[in-house]
Amino acid sequence: MSAPDLIRRLTEVGVVLSIVQDGHLQLSADRQPPEELLTELVRCKPEVIAALKAVNEPMPPSTWLISVARLLDTQPAALLEGKFLQQCDLIELARADAELVAETVRNSPAWIERPPLPEPAVGQFEEAGADRQHTFVTAATASPYWIAARDEYISHLMICHDCYAPRKHYCSLGNDLRQSYDHTPMEVNE
Repeated sequence: MSAPDLIRRLTEVGVVLSIVQDGHLQLSADRQPPEELLTELVRCKPEVIAALKAVNEPMPPSTWLISVARLLDTQPAALLEGKFLQQCDLIELARADAELVAETVRNSPAWIERPPLPEPAVGQFEEAGADRQHTFVTAATASPYWIAARDEYISHLMICHDCYAPRKHYCSLGNDLRQSYDHTPMEVNE
């Protein structure tokens, strides 16, 4: 059973799960939970702790910015370059609902009156025999989606005691983050 499923089932039977200050899992309930759920909790306790911590931690600023940009159907860089959001907003608003922030930006006069984005020149380098441009994609030029997936995966690896990347051994959350990282394209699709 996955950690989110186990958390859901424990919650359904009245168990309240929380992480105490020293990082340990604390349970409280009005009645004794089913023995099979407690056995499963002992088996996958690190994954449950990691899942609870992930829910309580704020979204990484780059992921939050990507969410807002998606809702506005634009690129994250356009929000920063157009001064619709500032760098300090990425930290201060990372816990804010991306939909509310997107709605606020969408209703601002600066967003409504913004100039249209220029159309990219198609065929600009298509002359026969002309030198073709080659683009090398690195982490420095990667898409914000890839960067966010990479950052979430690596952050999880740093705190999870069950994940060991050199041997490709992951907890269920680590496996999901690795799959997301592997399947997120580095190149910006335009």
